[in-house]
Amino acid sequence: MTAKYSITKYTPADGQYIGEHMRVNDVFECRAAGYADPVEAINGSVKESYKAWTFRCGDMPLCVFGDVPDLCGGAVFWLLGTDEVRNHKREFMRRSKLFKGYLMKNYDYLTNVVCMDNKESVRWLKWLGAEFQEDTAMIMGKPFQRFYIERSDG
Repeated sequence: MTAKYSITKYTPADGQYIGEHMRVNDVFECRAAGYADPVEAINGSVKESYKAWTFRCGDMPLCVFGDVPDLCGGAVFWLLGTDEVRNHKREFMRRSKLFKGYLMKNYDYLTNVVCMDNKESVRWLKWLGAEFQEDTAMIMGKPFQRFYIERSDG
């Protein structure tokens, strides 16, 4: 039987599940951002977001993500997930590329910061077309860099 994938509107139950099963690197990034725990990070991110969604396989949430518009035509893009995303990599990659296209219809660019030691996320962001600023900020002893994904109208 083929897994049924979907992107749905975020629910607090999704956030609770993801928070309790979050990837170690995502937990670190939440703490580096000043959140006490992963569920608090998700709730804070969702509260600031224009919209938030859940990528799921059947009834199981794999990751949550959202967009926080800025005043310059772009948005802060965030995503927090579980280790289970790795077991659904092909569909996650396909859907994230499609969703990037959806977001880029609304924004000139997407941005955020990422811990450069989080190799999995850095590879995924590069695959989505992210470019990284050279400046590095050390947060909790780890290097963080800002990334941008710009809309290409051509």
